[in-house]
Amino acid sequence: MDDGGIPAKDGGKDAKSDGAIYGDGGGVCVATCGTDLDCQNTCPPVVNSGINCCDQGTNKCFPVADTVCPAPVDQDAGQPPPY
Repeated sequence: MDDGGIPAKDGGKDAKSDGAIYGDGGGVCVATCGTDLDCQNTCPPVVNSGINCCDQGTNKCFPVADTVCPAPVDQDAGQPPPY
């Protein structure tokens, strides 16, 4: 079933994306990413000089409307220390 996203590179289910932020152009995001560069080299271009980034928690690409990727969020941020 087509969910309207960008087709997955492996031919599986489509990868969800924010269609409003991706511009026209080729490229298909990698199924799983390890670095921001993986996404920047494979995903479609982002409109208005945005950039593609890799979510280190899910290993999925996502677009941002900025020229740099956000810093990874520490999974333990905001959690009280163990006792």
